Amino acid sequence: MILTQMTLVEAGENNSYELSPDQHRHIYEASSNGQGGIAMQKQSEDDLLAVHYKNIDLSKKSKHAMREFVLPVAYAPSSLSLDELQKISLKDLKLETHHRGGFITGRTIVHPYQCSEIITIIKGDGGDIVTLILGFEDDLYSGNTYSLPINSTVAIKEPYCKYNGDGDFVIRVDHPSDIAVLRGDDPTVSMIMQFASGSIEITPTQWRNAGDKAYLEKEYSSAIECYTQALDNAPIGDILFV
Repeated sequence: MILTQMTLVEAGENNSYELSPDQHRHIYEASSNGQGGIAMQKQSEDDLLAVHYKNIDLSKKSKHAMREFVLPVAYAPSSLSLDELQKISLKDLKLETHHRGGFITGRTIVHPYQCSEIITIIKGDGGDIVTLILGFEDDLYSGNTYSLPINSTVAIKEPYCKYNGDGDFVIRVDHPSDIAVLRGDDPTVSMIMQFASGSIEITPTQWRNAGDKAYLEKEYSSAIECYTQALDNAPIGDILFV
């Protein structure tokens, strides 16, 4: 099936992410030729930001959220935890590739908005930027801009890099379990990211305690990640983690 895709086109008064069936088909057909190629972003940061904020303004003027009928090709979610994956950078990404065995991190630098998906822009550790698309329905994200505020840290497991037209690519996430969104004011972020990078060791009890603290502070994404790590690393049969 043809993937739901987005591209930066001459939009006029139309949201540049709203594509016709012919535009979807063109990108889909061109994507196979670039599979495995280096993901390069020709758009400057200023250009991407300008288009993004223009689309936000246009979305506010629209009375109805666009719901596209093009379905993504199905793929399995990542079954691994962050500590089982190797961190890679945005420069390591290949077009039309699921980067099995790796994960990326980035920081949101814009407010998100919703058309048929949730759309934002993230910046990696090296300063590279990329559009991030959440293509799933989830109450935590849908219609809730505060779930992806500016300066949130995101960790994306086995990222899916999609061709999005000549000189453009996006990271697409179709499963809620493939992304952890950690708010910039969340004190648990540093611990999680240090652990994922392999710089510190954390016991199951420490994970559980961190999860309890994050939950009480309503940092639910962090709490979920901490509890998951506690369960994954706890001794088999330990009733404290059942």
